[in-house]
Amino acid sequence: MTRISAVWLMIAALVACSPTETIVVRGPITVPAPTDSSRNVADPVVAVRIAETGRMETWDPILARTHANRRVLSLVLEGLVGLDPAGRPVPALAWDWQVAPDSLSWTFRIREESRFHPDAAMGSGSGRRATSADVYAAFARMADRNLPHTGADLFAGVILGFDLFNREQREVYLPHARNTTRIIGIETPDERTVVFRLVRKDPEFLQKLASPAAWIAAPESAGLEGRTIGTGMWRWRATEGDSSVTLVRHAAHPDGAKTPFSRVDIRFLSSETAVYRALVRNEADLVPEAGPRIRQNLQVPGTTTPGFRIVPLASTDAVSFRWNPNGAKGLREADARAWLLHAMDADLRARLTTAGYRTEPHPPADAAWTGGSSPTLNLKLGIEPDEDYVGRLIFDRMRDTAAARLVTGPVVSRDVDVYTLLQTPFLTPADAADGVELIRFEVDRIGLTGTRLTGFAGSAYPWSVDLRNLTPVP
Repeated sequence: MTRISAVWLMIAALVACSPTETIVVRGPITVPAPTDSSRNVADPVVAVRIAETGRMETWDPILARTHANRRVLSLVLEGLVGLDPAGRPVPALAWDWQVAPDSLSWTFRIREESRFHPDAAMGSGSGRRATSADVYAAFARMADRNLPHTGADLFAGVILGFDLFNREQREVYLPHARNTTRIIGIETPDERTVVFRLVRKDPEFLQKLASPAAWIAAPESAGLEGRTIGTGMWRWRATEGDSSVTLVRHAAHPDGAKTPFSRVDIRFLSSETAVYRALVRNEADLVPEAGPRIRQNLQVPGTTTPGFRIVPLASTDAVSFRWNPNGAKGLREADARAWLLHAMDADLRARLTTAGYRTEPHPPADAAWTGGSSPTLNLKLGIEPDEDYVGRLIFDRMRDTAAARLVTGPVVSRDVDVYTLLQTPFLTPADAADGVELIRFEVDRIGLTGTRLTGFAGSAYPWSVDLRNLTPVP
């Protein structure tokens, strides 16, 4: 059995007087060859086997907390607009759109053949046509006080009347006391047409319509356990706890007849090591995004390796370390920055250079290290693999020279001095600005494909995966 050589390279650099520094993670690593058992001849390819880390927590795109969870949903659900692997808008639920000369009015026409997936929750069990009312319902749901602000933050101040509607839904608890009953900037003149009226030009409006918060699920999905109903190219077939999902081709989708695959099998595994082994053993065909521990054991993106291929992805992820100005101890921003700077000493930077990492030049920090007289620094890490990996490397280094402890919990409380935030386009919460960025790490993203597949182009954003160009290797 091939074993992963553990390469734990510490990531570090000095922090500039300006609050942000970019660190690009790179480094050539060798890849072990697969064992003989992984070379067994596979059955004819009818399914795409995807391996992810973590678990399938939810089927609601607004509630999903990880990219792995969202990538599954991106196969089942669509927005009015999709994105190609380079991030350019392409037709999805809407086949066509028009924009007014002032860019303040957008008209979308829904595909005539668009149908929600067959499901017992649809009454007859057969899928019904998707309509403009379904689109409006998805946008109105963004204002639900029981849901995160992710979607509302994207469109408040952009769509006419959305901000007022959102505030009344969240702040006025008695329905009869609300003055606003509709989002006046979303019109549905007929079943196939949706018109958005904007309060200002937004050059990213189409990309926002393609983001997870704007994916359209059938209203009949409300209350369903372990599945959702969308119009995407793949529909739900089975779920096994939070570790396994089976999707089958949606025949009514215009791209459904173009794929040579009939099924997608997605396994959520306990660790990056388990994901890597599944790929090497030919138990998986695709890792849409390799986590940091896998990346540390791979060659430079674009090269061919035994048993699988590395696919560079179009965008980078950024892990931001941020100072919490509302911390109970009153730790100053300058002290937090100096603390991190002290942990990232010259020896650590030299090790990075030797390992092939690149750091940008930087001036000294704007505060001196105060040594053992400082209070314990409380660090909170996010749940995404890159946040956890980079955060623990720095935490372990800090702990060698200072008092530091990890704080657990889903929110940035007053007990937290410094926290990590994965900066992802169209998903970063608006309240992230409450913290001040101290350090920023950027990592080139890569995907991995096995020997049975070709044509995987990745995606411009880590929250989606595109299988449309996949074909089996003859």
